[in-house]
Amino acid sequence: MRAFARAVCVVPACVAALLAAAARAEFRPGPLNAAPPTNAIVLFDGRHLDHWAKQKDRDWEQPDGPARWKLLEGGAVEAVPGAGSIITTQRFGDCRLHVEFRTLGPVNSGVYLQSRYEISLKESHSADTNGPPCGAPGNFSGPEGKPRVPNVARPAGEWQTLDILFRAPRFDAAGKEKIQNARITVALNGVTLYRDMEITSVKGAAKRLGEAPLAPLMLQEHGAPIQFRNIWLVEGAD
Repeated sequence: MRAFARAVCVVPACVAALLAAAARAEFRPGPLNAAPPTNAIVLFDGRHLDHWAKQKDRDWEQPDGPARWKLLEGGAVEAVPGAGSIITTQRFGDCRLHVEFRTLGPVNSGVYLQSRYEISLKESHSADTNGPPCGAPGNFSGPEGKPRVPNVARPAGEWQTLDILFRAPRFDAAGKEKIQNARITVALNGVTLYRDMEITSVKGAAKRLGEAPLAPLMLQEHGAPIQFRNIWLVEGAD
């Protein structure tokens, strides 16, 4: 009887894991101008930057005044060189994220999940581009290092889509010890670049932050302009 009781207790966890795996397998990137689902949090719709703040220089999770990027006609926002990166005023864990962006020339920007895990945004359409292409992991890697990623970037000046399915790291009941690594699926322009990748290490400046169950989303300003529009997020998209 006790063995049966233990088995019954395990079943819901198994079912939850199977449902989560199925959700990740059914990941479908959104097209340009994708309408946010009814349960989405619209982070930027072209009208204002109320959901964003300037990021504090060395404390990446903390706001440092209002976002000082430039709103443009047509519903876009442009990173202003020297104005600093921006973070959301809300913290997120598991999520599905849709971002539209366009490069204007050479740039080294990124979308950072939880202000830590960087998906690189760069102008990599040119045949002579060196290094990993747009959409590749910027500062994180998996058990076998960084995956080889196809170059599906569009030319500078064209709008592109970035879709991310993110599962935040899991911690013990005390919230101190990590018991499961974060996982991520990324698609650029409708092409899945890597699926359900386990994040086993983070390098660079983000490493000093450690890991957390919740943290802001970050858009990086790195000395060159880049534009964004139609940014929305669905929480709990395990």
